[in-house]
Amino acid sequence: MQKLKSILNYLVEYNFIVALGALAMYGLTFILFNQAIEFSHYAYLLFFACLLDYNIHKLIKKQFHLSNEQVKKTVINLDSRVIILISITGIFINLLHLPSSLYLKLLIVASITALYSLPFLIKFRYINYIKKIPFLKTSMVAFVWSYLTLNIPVEMLNIELSFAEISPLFFARFFFIAAITLPFELRDKEIDQKDGIVTLAHVLTSHQIKILIIALLLAMNILMGLYFDQKESLKINFAYAASSFLMLWFILSNRIKNKTYYYKLFLDGMLIWQSALVYFVSSL
Repeated sequence: MQKLKSILNYLVEYNFIVALGALAMYGLTFILFNQAIEFSHYAYLLFFACLLDYNIHKLIKKQFHLSNEQVKKTVINLDSRVIILISITGIFINLLHLPSSLYLKLLIVASITALYSLPFLIKFRYINYIKKIPFLKTSMVAFVWSYLTLNIPVEMLNIELSFAEISPLFFARFFFIAAITLPFELRDKEIDQKDGIVTLAHVLTSHQIKILIIALLLAMNILMGLYFDQKESLKINFAYAASSFLMLWFILSNRIKNKTYYYKLFLDGMLIWQSALVYFVSSL
């Protein structure tokens, strides 16, 4: 049991859960379009890119909070170095197998992702303005995740959808990712304030954030209901509703919030839970 706990701690600490969540969301897109899940080079790229981004950002924030003298003495542990090296290698290898038409799109998304860490790297007045936009952090995370796990897989499946057709799916996923992100903003409220970052947690109360999360999950279910009502797939609507209730239980239960793995396993794990629920009901 102790060994299993050590493995779980490792997976949580080095962001493997959230990287697996990216794969789960990628697979969910295939399920929504009645396609057999294919773990292509893009799927592996997504996994390694997520692993690299979250571990690099964690190190950057850690360095940001240290004095210059402490930074000089800081030694990045072996596990972090190995994971970062493997992630970079994995990204490079899988990138070579992708169609060149995706390179510009991935570069733009990578630039948006880098924008999230930029204020911690460059102390420049105009760059620091980025930190003062309350909704930017949540919106950037939700957009990047939605685009990478929905739009690009749809393009790779050669499914032609108009803007009106893909919009309900995109915004449903956007709202779901945003709902997951908001509790992290509440957790990081004091740290973000010290760093000069303004998030929705600084302009809304904890109660208002919870109401916003409920509204986002409700909006997600309405959009999925409108989309899949036409497709006669009410089972999928049930799975989305079930994942929403599960997440609300995590959000509203004070007992669960005190658990060690509340954020990096329970909340990040919602990406996996939703995908698993949809997969299960669609196979019935």
